[in-house]
Amino acid sequence: SILFIVVMHSLWRKSIQVILFTALVFLPLDLLFVTSNLPKILNGAWFPVALALVAFTIITTWTKGQQIVTKKRRLLEGSLQAFVDKVHVRQPAVIRLPGQAVYISHHPNFAPLALHKAVDELNELHENVVILSVQVTTEAHIPVEERALFDGLRYNDDISHLSLKYGFHDSINI
Repeated sequence: SILFIVVMHSLWRKSIQVILFTALVFLPLDLLFVTSNLPKILNGAWFPVALALVAFTIITTWTKGQQIVTKKRRLLEGSLQAFVDKVHVRQPAVIRLPGQAVYISHHPNFAPLALHKAVDELNELHENVVILSVQVTTEAHIPVEERALFDGLRYNDDISHLSLKYGFHDSINI
């Protein structure tokens, strides 16, 4: 019931009167249920409660850590277009190696860290560079003709971005 009330408030944006009425109806029933089962905790019900607390702690720690890593990674990666612009004004100029390179990006608007390292530490880049990002959408299927989006990133320098979109039921085949 508490989770339902939180959803009513935060997601559905129901009025405070509706939320209070719902709380007055359901919370006494929950309180009655919890208090009637409290004696069982001493007789073995403590184990599933402890197990649930451990699982909750692991899940919340994982989620918080993932948010922290994502935030730091986005700061390090920076905008893809800004990175390509920086490569063009860089002095000394980036050495272009023969061949192709594909860099996988986690987000279509950010430059991959491997690409940063190649330019910043090695001062070199392949002649043909493709930054590939794959997104799985909430739609079941994406038509084949709408799956790929090519972007030349403003310059005719063989650095490009390819964004592939798949539905959650589509087979991903790159």
